[in-house]
Amino acid sequence: MQEKTVSPNQRIKELRSRLGISMEELSRRSGIALSSISRWESGVTPTIKISSISKMADSCGVNPLWLLGYDVPFEARTEQEAELERKLCDYATQLNEKQLEKVILFIEQFL
Repeated sequence: MQEKTVSPNQRIKELRSRLGISMEELSRRSGIALSSISRWESGVTPTIKISSISKMADSCGVNPLWLLGYDVPFEARTEQEAELERKLCDYATQLNEKQLEKVILFIEQFL
């Protein structure tokens, strides 16, 4: 897992800045109360529920891990990328340890 680089509170403000939207627009899109968004951004309420992060990320098309403050891409995965990742995980669960090691070596050649 990547390291956290900033707080979710800072990321909410950055999200709005990148999208050029107001707190009111973020509230409208996500269905989260304007007062909550304001308290989060100002740092008055430092803790944000994962369900709220998920709503904001989904409604704005961003990566929820980025919104949590991790050093990951801003954009959310497409449905096709998510499906490919699910397939890869499904296949991986069917492999034994030796097979997994071979797959990992194969993938590392592309990175």
